[in-house]
Amino acid sequence: MYKIKRIIEKFDQFNDLDEKVILAIAQNSILRHYHQGEIIFFDGDEVDYLYIVVEGKVKISKFTSSGKEKIIHILEEGDIINEISLDRRKSSITAEMLEAGELILINITSLLRIMEENFVLTLQLFNSLSLKLRQSYRQLRNLGLKKTGPRVASRLWKLARDYGEKNRQGIKIDLNLSQRELALMIGASRETVSRFLKELEREEVIKVGNTQITILDIERLREWT
Repeated sequence: MYKIKRIIEKFDQFNDLDEKVILAIAQNSILRHYHQGEIIFFDGDEVDYLYIVVEGKVKISKFTSSGKEKIIHILEEGDIINEISLDRRKSSITAEMLEAGELILINITSLLRIMEENFVLTLQLFNSLSLKLRQSYRQLRNLGLKKTGPRVASRLWKLARDYGEKNRQGIKIDLNLSQRELALMIGASRETVSRFLKELEREEVIKVGNTQITILDIERLREWT
């Protein structure tokens, strides 16, 4: 329990809370390891826990009635996976481990009881949900207003900002992300994305590896957005 408490104390959502509140949350939490590709929960599942990423990365997806996947978010350390499930409705998303790691699972019934007694906690979780909604709105705007090329460039620029690691070549996007998954993130076909990535490679803007992309010139990439 005290290991979980120390982990929770590091999360931004809980850094303004009284120690007794953090302890109460830790007492109603478990720490669980997940393998790469393991499903945390499916769209339509009844979810009894609030999930927070401790280590690894999580892919949040939505599937159409025909089975087509759209990647909505990629989450990492400190991110809450499923704020929306606090209303006790069935999940509207599928969560899958993009990279192996650990999650903290907080019992929602107990968490709601703690939230009733602590407005700061309620406000912190509300702010986290609001941030995800704003990100989703920006994604919808980009999907509707931009052509495929600029959408790919915009997504690469954001991934470089969020997950980039500088090296001698430029900025390596620290995600094991296939071209198919990149296509699912922007709502385009893999073939179309592949052609545009090759064009960026020819222009020496990026370098494409098996599952990782390095941005060679971030300013030129931004010109394509």
